[in-house]
Amino acid sequence: MRKLADTDQENLTELLLVSKLAVPMIWYLYTSEVASQKKRLEKLVDEELARSLPYRRSFSLEYPFFHMEMTLQLLEESDFQIELLRDESTMIFLLRIDYDDRRIVFSDQNGGETVERFVIADDDFPALVPGMDFRVNIQVADDCIFVSFWVGDLSLDTPMALPAKYHWCSKVYHHATSYSINVLDLKQTSSSDETDSAEDKHDVKLMSATIYGGLIVQ
Repeated sequence: MRKLADTDQENLTELLLVSKLAVPMIWYLYTSEVASQKKRLEKLVDEELARSLPYRRSFSLEYPFFHMEMTLQLLEESDFQIELLRDESTMIFLLRIDYDDRRIVFSDQNGGETVERFVIADDDFPALVPGMDFRVNIQVADDCIFVSFWVGDLSLDTPMALPAKYHWCSKVYHHATSYSINVLDLKQTSSSDETDSAEDKHDVKLMSATIYGGLIVQ
């Protein structure tokens, strides 16, 4: 029994050493490949903002393949939503976060009707902490949508667990030349008279927004 215990301890020590050396190398290769892909793609939007919501931006591209990264910061536990529209009319993606109920709903529109694609709730709710930046990645590949939340060291200098990726395909194909993105703080006042005076009271800030004209494998 003692010999088996010693052997197990040796194997465990060896595994820990291999893990300590291998994980940083694997992470470096992964982040280098992602960075290389981004360098090859045109940036349709590239903005450093640090501004309160709402945020609205339109962009054009020839084919419906693009990757979008938005870094946000919650100043308080607040609700917000992200909308992606095709030709200013059809909502191909809607992300709505209810912080109090710890609930996220992904949906889109099909034939004018809103279709819920995913509901994330309770223990699956991402660790969005007030005062900490987090990133939402949204990728459009024709009729398919891919979404992930990145929380932690957004510089990606240290290894981290890759986040869950949520995706679906609508099987609705439509060529479009323009898209628009709206990011809205759902708790902000709707009165235009109060908006300016309450600018510094908004609970969600958009720190940056980048949109690449093409797909990125992550």
